Amino acid sequence: MKASLSRYRELIARYLDGGISLDEFEDAFFPLFKNEGDIEDERVYEALNGVFVHLDGVTDAPPFQVTEAQLRETLLVYLAQVDALIAEKR
Repeated sequence: MKASLSRYRELIARYLDGGISLDEFEDAFFPLFKNEGDIEDERVYEALNGVFVHLDGVTDAPPFQVTEAQLRETLLVYLAQVDALIAEKR
C-alpha cells in the first residue's frame, strides 16, 4: 500500500498545485481508487474514500453541492492524512 499512497499523494498534490485540472484529477483518481481492491488499513480506506466522496460530490446541482473551492479545502486535510500515513509506514 505504500506505493499506492505515494501515487495518491502525488495526484492530490498535483491538483492542489494547479498542475492538473479538476477533470484530469477526476479522470486519474476514480479509476485508481476503484481498481485498488481491498484496502485492509481502515485509516487508509477512510482517507481515500473521503476524497472519493467529496470528488464525486463536486456539482452545481443542489442538494449535494460541493464546490471546487470546498473540494480543495477538503483535499488539504486528506493530503495531511495521507502524508501522516506514509510517514508512519516508513
